[in-house]
Amino acid sequence: MNKFRLLYFIALLLLVIFVVTKISVAQITDPIPEPIKKSQLSVSLEEVVQIPNSGTDGEKAARLNLLTYAGDGSGRLFVNDMRGKLYVIVDGTATVYMNLKQLICADFTYESGQQGFAYFTFHPEFAQNGIFYTVTSEIKDSGTPDFPVTKPIIDSDKNIIESSHHDVIREWKATNPSSNIFAGTSREILRIEEPYPDHNVGQLGFNPNAKPGDDDYGLLYIAVADGGSDGFPVSDTDPLDNGQYLGTPLGKVLRIDPLGNNSANGQYGIPNDNPFVADNDPKTLGEIWAYGLRNPHRFSWDTGGEGKMLIADTGQAFIEEVNLGIKGANYGWGNREGTWVIKENNENVLFPLPQDDARYDYTYPVAQYDHYIPPEIEGYYGIAITGGYVYRGKAIPELVGQYIFADFGSDARFFHVPVDELVDGKQATIKELRLFDGDREVDFFLDILGKGRSDVGFGVDEEGEIYVTSKQDGKVRKLVSSPESSIPAKITVTKTNYQGWQDSYILSNGQVEAVVVPKVGRVMQFRFKDGEGTFWENDQLFGQVPNPKSLEWNNFGGDKTWPAPQSEWKQITGRSWPPPATFDSIPVTARINPSEVTLISPVDPFYGIRVYRQITLEPHQPVMRITTTYEKVKGKPQNVSVWIVTQLRDPLAVYAALPQPSLFPEGYNKQSENLPANLKINNGLLSLTRDRNQSHKIGSDASRLLWMGEKVAVRIDSPRVLGLTYPDNNSSAEIYTNEDPKAYVELEFLSPLKTLKVGEKMDLTTTYTLIPRIRDNAEQEARKILGR
Repeated sequence: MNKFRLLYFIALLLLVIFVVTKISVAQITDPIPEPIKKSQLSVSLEEVVQIPNSGTDGEKAARLNLLTYAGDGSGRLFVNDMRGKLYVIVDGTATVYMNLKQLICADFTYESGQQGFAYFTFHPEFAQNGIFYTVTSEIKDSGTPDFPVTKPIIDSDKNIIESSHHDVIREWKATNPSSNIFAGTSREILRIEEPYPDHNVGQLGFNPNAKPGDDDYGLLYIAVADGGSDGFPVSDTDPLDNGQYLGTPLGKVLRIDPLGNNSANGQYGIPNDNPFVADNDPKTLGEIWAYGLRNPHRFSWDTGGEGKMLIADTGQAFIEEVNLGIKGANYGWGNREGTWVIKENNENVLFPLPQDDARYDYTYPVAQYDHYIPPEIEGYYGIAITGGYVYRGKAIPELVGQYIFADFGSDARFFHVPVDELVDGKQATIKELRLFDGDREVDFFLDILGKGRSDVGFGVDEEGEIYVTSKQDGKVRKLVSSPESSIPAKITVTKTNYQGWQDSYILSNGQVEAVVVPKVGRVMQFRFKDGEGTFWENDQLFGQVPNPKSLEWNNFGGDKTWPAPQSEWKQITGRSWPPPATFDSIPVTARINPSEVTLISPVDPFYGIRVYRQITLEPHQPVMRITTTYEKVKGKPQNVSVWIVTQLRDPLAVYAALPQPSLFPEGYNKQSENLPANLKINNGLLSLTRDRNQSHKIGSDASRLLWMGEKVAVRIDSPRVLGLTYPDNNSSAEIYTNEDPKAYVELEFLSPLKTLKVGEKMDLTTTYTLIPRIRDNAEQEARKILGR
């Protein structure tokens, strides 16, 4: 028996040694060995204003945290000092808008660098209702938390301790929204108990892409960190396991209706489309929109392109993350840091993902960087990401479409990555954005600050220009072109022979091309440069000149305009079909400017209307914009709508982003004898495919339609104007699918009806965006592109 026990012990020892060896081999100490390379892109930092000092001794500078605008068209900027004041900046001068510390009085607390007056945001209707929101740190005796800590709070010595403080979100209502000094009222929305002093409530924000009637309009997003660590050195990375627990707001992004009242405290609403509202677990918080985050203190939305939401999540000891904001996502914190496995009781080790990782359904970063510490550094060297914005301004053309962010610790580098490369399931390459202080290039932002830590933050104005703040010197700076900026905003217009039509024109921005054919009065094609066209073209009519007297329709294809409603054509023109030739297909005049083409039709003899179509491209984006104007030149007043008809090649599917709720009970109105057999509506997304044997048409109140091809998608936008009447049973958008042999679909938009009198004009702008396909599943891709 003793011999057996000895053999058993030896076998067990060998097994332990084997397992430990395997773990040691699996440990990762340098997760991203490839260094971040410096970019060719560069910017200068231009000082805008110095905010007055608010501290004492060696930390006198105002601790600036967020800069933003009110969205009221005033051009005012607002920036907060975490020690309690909100400043308004007008024409480069900063004055105090409100003193929260004074208004909150003794309840306000600022015991650590992450506490105080942290963030603020304006309601999208601030210009009318004067409402905005703030989050502040307050002492625990100041109120009862709506979300108390329910687990024992333990420090690094394993002692049970008291919680740190409360974070309070308040709604403020200004009596006069246009005033530069606040006067008004406030109310408390919600209160969260924080177990530790750090990792508190972060940014507040409204989706700037959401329009009235959209599901997301007026809903407040709240970034909430995991509640902090148990001290330094860290002995437990997520000591209360908040990241993965759906019964606490800590480690989450929340989404609430601040003007609603169905919450437990009755002070706000919980949207019924939040992802965990109906998970049948009474402990789950319906306010949660996404979870598994460590410190997601900054987020923003791209106001162009696909409107992506981007969340910067500060890492523990290894990885800083840029995440796509995805409804219901679990970003893995507590178990994952970046795309690696963490060990909760040892922050200094990482492990590769397991082979069966997919079963956990984690959402991983779309860009990440690790904690590279230069070898010459001695002592503490902090590294932590701060989120920024996708640049959509006009001052730095080469920066358009780049997501700008930085490290706010000792690293202090600025970074950029193309927003189009931030794709779920992939890793984008981060580059270091080069900085100039005036005419002098500097290695780091610290060289400008003259400090050992950057504490940098980003802000944005109504024009999409990006600003930089720092808690270290209290200055507001603006990103401007550097001395090296060399990429002008250039659009070319080239005369060409297109498909046999002389005197055609190609507009190009170097990325996409629009082909304009005055001989048939239309935009015939829209495509990526050297790519396949997306518009349908009738090759049987190439090079032909239309006959306006023909009773047959000259169906050339492309993008054109007709007057609506079609039901009045016979009364006005004497025939119900084909379309009025002056609008549809007749040689027109082309006015060529250096960066645009305008088509000008003759005056239609029946409607007395001349048509102008101005075609432009965005300088650095795959976007075409057409503004179609009807000018009433002669004749009696005419009730008319601008109708844009875009014919596109046979698609995989076409989609419409339906408003919620739609004006139509079914989400559409039937405009053909039969409905498409495969018409579907699911969670605000309408989809259908072309029927080869029968044509179909439906109308809707959508403002955004999508054509999905094999390699590229085309999104067409034309916002509906609320409260006005549209043709075709009040349809502002229509989808038509044609039967064989002409395999095409039409995506159509209409303007509100207007009685047009001589001398008056009306117009409709349609925006066309080319988007490369990145997913195999067309419906999933459509939802991403359309926000559904």
